[in-house]
Parts: sequence; C-alpha cells; structure tokens
Amino acid sequence: MEQTQTRWTYRRVNHKLGLETSEWLGNGSPSLSAHFHSEIQISVVQEGHRVFQIGQQSVHVSAGQFVVIPAATPHRSRGAKGLPTRSRDIFLDPACGPIEHQSSVLIGSMSDRQSIDDGDSIEEVLHKISANKVSELKLKLQNSLSADLIEAVSDSNIPVAKLATFSPLSREGFIRRFAREIGMTPHAYRIATRATQARSLLRRRLPPAAAAHECGFADQSHLGRVFKRSFGTSPGAYRKAWQR
Repeated sequence: MEQTQTRWTYRRVNHKLGLETSEWLGNGSPSLSAHFHSEIQISVVQEGHRVFQIGQQSVHVSAGQFVVIPAATPHRSRGAKGLPTRSRDIFLDPACGPIEHQSSVLIGSMSDRQSIDDGDSIEEVLHKISANKVSELKLKLQNSLSADLIEAVSDSNIPVAKLATFSPLSREGFIRRFAREIGMTPHAYRIATRATQARSLLRRRLPPAAAAHECGFADQSHLGRVFKRSFGTSPGAYRKAWQR
C-alpha cells in the first residue's frame, strides 16, 4: 500500500442486515479508546495488522483475518505505527441474527478463494465468513454483577460510591470488579453508553449540539472529544455520512 493520509471513512448502508461500514487506511493501525456498539461488529484486516483489547485479552488480527465482536461488548483498538494497514468494519443489526454464536467473540482466517474485497456486498462478506473456519475466543470475563446494577451504572447519574452500596463491596472494590468483569470502569462505561446513544441520534440527523445535550454531555465539545477517541471521526462528519 502506498504512503497515504491516515483516515477513517464511514458509509451508510441501506440494507436489512447492515447499518454502516467504516474503512481504515493508514500507515499504522488505529488507536481507539474503550467503547462498544449496539451492533455486531465484523472487522476484516485486508493489509497490515490490528490489535483489539477485549476484556483482559488482546486479539491480534493480521491481513486475511477477521474478528466478530458481539453487540454491547466493550473493546478498544490498540494503535501501532509503521505497518501500512487497511481494514474494513461492518456493523450489523443484532436483531437479524445473521451470524451463528453471535454472543461470542469469533476470529477466523480467509482462504485465497474466500478473500474479502472492497466491493463485496454485505451478503458476500457474510457468505465468505461463514465459508471459513472460525474459532470462538474464551474471554476472561465472568460477569457476576446484576443486570440491574449494570443498567444503573449506564443509565443514571447516581454517583458510583452510592451504586457500590448496592453490592457487598467497597467503592474501590466495586470499581475494580466492574472493570475486571465488564472491561471498563463504571465511569468509562457510563460515558461509552452516552457516546453510543449519541451515535444513534446522529444517525437520525440530530445536530451534534442537540445530541450532546440529549445524552448528558457537558457540551458539544465534550461529545466531540469522546466521539473522536471512541469512533475515529467527529460527530459532524459521522452525521454527514448518514445524510448522503
């Protein structure tokens, strides 16, 4: 791959399964802070190498390989300089259930006959992935926290210290267990939830300032900083991709 400007490109997809795609093209692998999506994420590395941190596990994806990350699974992308990298992410509606075992993280390698090309449709990508052998990753995440407590962390402004009183742990113990089992601290998980909610509102053409207000960010700039670190682009650029 020739030397090129590092960039993320998002594209809306009008499809019953796929909602959008994003492409990374750069002289190195991308770095993104911990976040999660409401959709199933398929990341295909066409050139170079990417590393995903999912819970306590590093998932290395080299050229010709792909990883499938279930919806609502916290993860981050660990950046590295030097090796030219080109990858494609596809975000699928989890309600459609297009991938078997979609509750697990999957990793696989493409055969020469089943390599994924830039012009492949959603159906072609899914067919090629299903035609290749995949491995289910055994992640070191054992969630003993109640669903109600996790929801309270993400959907409320209740201080973490008060939330900890609903568990048998101290504030510090609660934060450590949450980070170990969920993959993010309670505060980071709350901010990531708001960023994911803002992403959904931007898809519906809500202006970034309004999305920031609706999702509890201090202001548009605060949303912009979190959004860029999490998704690799600005809220305005992301919204514009959904206006096309």
